[in-house]
Amino acid sequence: MKLAVLNDGLYDLDREIFWQTSTQLMDQFIVLPDAFFQKAIKSLTILWKEMQTSKDLTLKWIHKKLGTAQVLLAKDLVTQKQWQQFFCLFSGCLAQGISVVMKVAELNDQEYLMKIQSADRELHIQEKIYYFKHDTY
Repeated sequence: MKLAVLNDGLYDLDREIFWQTSTQLMDQFIVLPDAFFQKAIKSLTILWKEMQTSKDLTLKWIHKKLGTAQVLLAKDLVTQKQWQQFFCLFSGCLAQGISVVMKVAELNDQEYLMKIQSADRELHIQEKIYYFKHDTY
């Protein structure tokens, strides 16, 4: 799907559909540059492929509020539907016509530390830590 981001909404160029919304909401949308897809999404796609073939790769999923941690073997994890969907979302393998719109904010060091402290889950993969905050919609 090709979207044009306009001041007052989004326009689907393929289907010629326009979604009108407030300027305030549109200010929260960003258009991701190719470099994002090449670095962030491609690296997660490669990681997902490694997880499917690796016998020894482990991940650690920490639930900070509950004080629990799970060590997960990648070879077992790749067969579980919820983890397939999780990595699919972040590696860009969604069905054709579905895309993810992300809200991005630049943070200074203090704001960054506050965000980390407010995270309620962590995923540790190959010496990298990903922080998540669970929000209910």
